[in-house]
Amino acid sequence: RISISVQKSFYISEVSGYYEFNRSSNKHVDGERLSMIRVDSVAFCVNRLMWGPMLIAIDSLVRSNPAINRIYVLHDNVPEKLTRELKRRYQTQFFFRRLNLELFHDGRSLHGDYTTYGKFQLPDLVEDDEQHVLYLDADVIVQLDINNALEREVDGHPLYAVLKGKVERSLDREFYTTKGLTPEHEVFNAGVLLFHCPSCREFRLLQRALTVTKQRGAPSLSADQPVFNLLFSEQRGRLPDNLNIEVSPETPQPLELVDGILH
Repeated sequence: RISISVQKSFYISEVSGYYEFNRSSNKHVDGERLSMIRVDSVAFCVNRLMWGPMLIAIDSLVRSNPAINRIYVLHDNVPEKLTRELKRRYQTQFFFRRLNLELFHDGRSLHGDYTTYGKFQLPDLVEDDEQHVLYLDADVIVQLDINNALEREVDGHPLYAVLKGKVERSLDREFYTTKGLTPEHEVFNAGVLLFHCPSCREFRLLQRALTVTKQRGAPSLSADQPVFNLLFSEQRGRLPDNLNIEVSPETPQPLELVDGILH
């Protein structure tokens, strides 16, 4: 018989101009996993150009995951007509949170827009009782039960994502290498992110993201994504690959039979 013994500590250090978040734990599990991840809440971060795609994403999400209790819409200016329609159409609870995008005007915009940086505000804008919240880009289609896909994942990280290659092949390799990451370091796509909100708040995610975006040096070509990779370079969990499937001519056909999140 192996007893359960858990010790967790959090510490933050500044290294080579960027921040590392380290969460160490000593886990001994008696027959079962120590703590399973369960997602009951999902968040989107949208500007006016993505309202239409978000409606498709939400519809696919609710159809595939009827147990989702809450959906957060982080926005710059969502019209009241849209909020009424979402609440009318679905039984899921909707929360609409206004973003402060001026905070990130020192960073690189994404096609002239800063809405994507709103992800850094997510842990501070959700309800206080939230644990894990899944962020989805608005241009996704959900074709699986998310919690079934996570049934083998173990809790213990502040952020989870799907890894998508190495620094050496990234558009932002110059940014990464000037900040101390090696060419072999794996990086992730920020279109699907699983936040452990209490840990991210303790980490002061928003404040540290602002610090990175204001630093001089090689520019971040992909807006918020390299900042996420830098902040969580040493401590992030890995999501199953099918939770962020990049659609391309090589994607298996027909797409409606693909078990995953299409992006």
